[in-house]
Amino acid sequence: MTWRQRPFPDANRLLLHGRQPALVDSGFVGHAGETAAWARAHAGDVGLVVTTRWLSDQVGGVPLLQAGGAGSAIPASPGPFHEELPT
Repeated sequence: MTWRQRPFPDANRLLLHGRQPALVDSGFVGHAGETAAWARAHAGDVGLVVTTRWLSDQVGGVPLLQAGGAGSAIPASPGPFHEELPT
């Protein structure tokens, strides 16, 4: 397992090593190339990208990683993260 702390407002990264390396949260789209390169340098080809929630700093790198052959595990809907809280 490799942890990478990113400066605010970008999401941190967690890379799980193994037969099918998995990246948890892929960051902003503007950092997608750098994130993919970092993951490859630490674990080889990413086999799965896991997104914890639908925020731009978590989902931005998904399309690039999918284009490289990674599968994805993404919540089916944005869910309560984008709903207003009752007052």
